[in-house]
Amino acid sequence: MFSFAFLIVAYIIRAAGDVSNETVSMISPLGWAVRTEVFYSNDWRPVIFALVFAAAAGVLAFYLNNIRDMGTGFLPERKGRSRASRFLQTLPGFVVRLERTQIVSWGIGVFLLGASYGSIVNDLETYLQELDYLQDFLNADSGNSLLEQFLGLVLAILSLIGSVPTLIVLFKLKSEEQKNRMEHFYSRPVSRYRMMAAFFGTAVGVSVLMQAMAALGLWSALYVTMEEPLDAVDLFRSAFVYLPALWALAGAAVLIIGFFPKAANLLWLYLVYCFFVLYLKDLLDLPEWLTRLSVFEHIPDTLKENIDWLSLTVLTAIAAVAAAAGMIGYRRRDLAG
Repeated sequence: MFSFAFLIVAYIIRAAGDVSNETVSMISPLGWAVRTEVFYSNDWRPVIFALVFAAAAGVLAFYLNNIRDMGTGFLPERKGRSRASRFLQTLPGFVVRLERTQIVSWGIGVFLLGASYGSIVNDLETYLQELDYLQDFLNADSGNSLLEQFLGLVLAILSLIGSVPTLIVLFKLKSEEQKNRMEHFYSRPVSRYRMMAAFFGTAVGVSVLMQAMAALGLWSALYVTMEEPLDAVDLFRSAFVYLPALWALAGAAVLIIGFFPKAANLLWLYLVYCFFVLYLKDLLDLPEWLTRLSVFEHIPDTLKENIDWLSLTVLTAIAAVAAAAGMIGYRRRDLAG
C-alpha cells in the first residue's frame, strides 16, 4: 500500500508540475521520462538518472531485506485492542475491517485523481489546441461546451477506476477461501448467504464512496480554480449515475465467485476492455454493437443529456439477479480446501 501511495503522490506531483511549474515535475519519477523529449531532442539524462535511482533503491532494498528479521518489518506493529468492538463482531464489520486499508487508500487516491483532473480545467483550451487526440475526444461542434464534454469524460474514467476497489472487495472472499481462512467461520453457525451478502453489501458501499470521493475531488479543484464552478449537485449526480454500472460489475463478480471462481481474471479482462472502449471508440471508429458491450456505454452523461432511467433500472436489475444467483451458487458449490 505504501508503494501504491508513492505512485499516486508521484502522479499528482507530476500533474501539478506540468500545469504550474515544470521544476516541480522533476521531483516525481513519472516526470523524468517526459523530459527526455522523445523524437525531439532525445535527452538521455533523465533516463540515466532514473536508472541510477532504480539501482540505488534496489541496493538499499536488498540491504534492508538482508538485515531485517524474517517475518517482520522495520515499522513496529501497533498493539491491537484487547476486545473486539460490537461492529467488528458482525459480518459487515469484519469485512470492513478486513478491507479498511484498501478502502481508505483507494478513496484518497480517487479523490486526488479527481482533483488533479479538475486542476487543469482552466487550461483546457490550451491542451485542446496542442494535443490533436484530445480534439478527437472532445467535439467542439457537438452543441455542448468543452467543459461539459471534458467533465463527462473524466467522470467516466473515474468511475472505471472506482470499479477496481469495488471488485477487489468481492474477490477478497475468493482469496480468503483459497487460503483456507474461511473454515473458522463456516465451522460456526454462519451461513454462506450471510457471508456473501456482507461482502456484496460492502462492495456496494465502496462503490458509492468511490463515486462520492471522485466527485468531491473534482468539484473541490473546480471550486478553487474557476470563477464560476459547476454546481456541486449536478456534478455529484453525474458521478452517482454510474453506480448501476459498478453494481452490474459487482453482481458479475458474485456470479463468478459462486459458479466459476477460477474465471475471476475474465472480469478483469472485461474491465480492461471497458477502458479500451472508453478511450479508443471514437479514435478507431468502433461499431456501435462493439462499444455497447461495455456496461459503461449504457450510462447517460447527465451533463449533456437527460437521465435514461430505463437503462439504469435494467442495469440495477441485472446486478440484483446476478448477485442472487451467485449467492445460490456459492451456497451449493464445494469450497476450496
